[in-house]
Amino acid sequence: MRLGWGGEYRMTGSIAAVIPVHNREQLIGRALESVFGQRHPPDEIIVVDDGSTDRTVDVARAYGSRIRVIEAAHGGAGAARNLGVEAATSDFVAFLDSDDFWEPEHLARMSEAIRATDGRAVMYFSDCRLDDWHGGGTIWSLANFDPAEPFEFRDSEKDWLFAPLQPLLIQSAAVRRNAYLAVGGSDPALPRRGDTHLIFKLGLSGPLCAVPGIASTWTADAQNSLTRQLVSEHPTYLRCTVHLYADLLERFTLTPEQRKILSLRAADAHYALARQTWRSHPLEMLAHLSKAVRTNPHGLWERARRRLSGPPAPSGPGSTRGEHTGVTTPTQ
Repeated sequence: MRLGWGGEYRMTGSIAAVIPVHNREQLIGRALESVFGQRHPPDEIIVVDDGSTDRTVDVARAYGSRIRVIEAAHGGAGAARNLGVEAATSDFVAFLDSDDFWEPEHLARMSEAIRATDGRAVMYFSDCRLDDWHGGGTIWSLANFDPAEPFEFRDSEKDWLFAPLQPLLIQSAAVRRNAYLAVGGSDPALPRRGDTHLIFKLGLSGPLCAVPGIASTWTADAQNSLTRQLVSEHPTYLRCTVHLYADLLERFTLTPEQRKILSLRAADAHYALARQTWRSHPLEMLAHLSKAVRTNPHGLWERARRRLSGPPAPSGPGSTRGEHTGVTTPTQ
């Protein structure tokens, strides 16, 4: 699948800020203030309330006509993002989680890179600062990612996507709206790993562009954050991991090496689920072992080799918590 502008459509480079939120009355104001503080303001600001039961909607509506508030039944962050993108009219969408915040230059750098490349990338992305709960530092420093200045455009190479630690995060990016819709948007069935799934779908569908600079700060300030609750050992996290890699393996034409990487990650999730269920649900354990072997027939040998070589080095926040990582450190 390859995406292009097509037809007579003329891009203006407009950007919509979309913020999904659920019960974040204490944090939504900080997120919005970081949007209002952009040197290059967005053309639209859309807050999608995902069935909040606190005063989140009241806090958001207090900003008046500067923002558009959409109220929806609780369906998760993925469903809320999809509603925001569908409602937007801009060429690009920049997502911000309600417990995170942007740096003032973020959208200016995105806009400049979009103009310089005629908006050909499906996703423009910058670095992200991590709070202490996520381990500190930045994603790019942890990933040893150092793109060229003022930006690095990749038309067909996909090594960024398959790196042990992906340098791409949704809250530090601007996504082409028509590309988001073309790949089906965010999968509402994934309470975790949804960002990873979306990034892969976008990156495998068109060009990517890395734009040096800190775009956002990723925090764990919200006590209701699923990142806090559904860590990488949680069964829900592991099942979402199986789902996302199975979908990518079925949906896209991949190189043998790319298939090997994703198959190993899916198999690792099955092995982890087998370990968790072998006492309480032995039949489920056998099913996961069978799926692991079918997904990656050589996985048993690879796992044995990894164990003999010793435990892998930690890869930063995603080794146990981050949306952008996978089951076994340091693979995503």
